Amino acid sequence: MLTVPIVAVGNSRGIRIPKKLLAQLGSPDSVYLDLRQGELVITPITSPRLGWDDLTQWKGAKLNADDLEWLDAPLTDDAA
Repeated sequence: MLTVPIVAVGNSRGIRIPKKLLAQLGSPDSVYLDLRQGELVITPITSPRLGWDDLTQWKGAKLNADDLEWLDAPLTDDAA
């Protein structure tokens, strides 16, 4: 367990989260704060689809005809 001081931040109070702990959480830019049974719970906000637009990660993927049809479909709501 780590003890950190509560510091003044403008009209609010805050804590500094050590870099080592943030790295273990995946270095999130945002977190959820929750109060559960008198304890403050800090949960990292992750983006499960982060990087999906990076085509290099799909190299070698086994795509079938249905996959290719979806990938080639136009991105509009207009019916053909």
